[in-house]
Amino acid sequence: METHTVELLEKKELTNDVVELTLSRPQSFSFKAGQFISLHIHVGDDSRWKPYSVYSSPTQKTLSLCIKIVPGGFASSHFSVVEPGHTYTMRGPFGQFQINKNTKKHVFISTGTGIAPLNSMIETISPKHEKTLLHGVRKKEDLLKPEEYEEMDIDYIPVLSREDWEGKTGYVQEYIPIQEETTYYICGLKDLVLETEKLLLNKGISDKHIKYERYS
Repeated sequence: METHTVELLEKKELTNDVVELTLSRPQSFSFKAGQFISLHIHVGDDSRWKPYSVYSSPTQKTLSLCIKIVPGGFASSHFSVVEPGHTYTMRGPFGQFQINKNTKKHVFISTGTGIAPLNSMIETISPKHEKTLLHGVRKKEDLLKPEEYEEMDIDYIPVLSREDWEGKTGYVQEYIPIQEETTYYICGLKDLVLETEKLLLNKGISDKHIKYERYS
């Protein structure tokens, strides 16, 4: 499998526990919105390949990743201290979680950093298509770039599960619009994906119009 060497160009804190990494993009590297790459991470004498969905669109000249810092996590212990200039060995792209080009209505459902591949898709899909993004987090401070999504040509629905505010509260599944000729994209932890898929199927949505990526 072909590998690439990429450099960390920028590290930006999006929330208290989520960072955005901007990596150099090799000229020979191409991918489709929704796919993921794998980075070789070194911590002490240990090293592992870790998968990450690409947050940026295929048209951008750099690669962006949206990574949650988990206390005690192997990769998190690296990303919490790494600085620009660090280089990684990268391989990929991987995955079949991609845009359905046969529909013009798209509903994106995510929690936490599950928004990463959906962001790549949203930036790729034609502005003429209808797009709805539901993003669930615990508190308002956990929302990722809400001001940017509010300015996009999409129906942006942030949902908080642990805090009262002027917007939607509870769980993202409560606010999913059920409509015809629409593809539903789900990305997040196992429970979100399984529960949302079951809900959509029970509402009469064909499994051909349900795409998902699980982070656990």
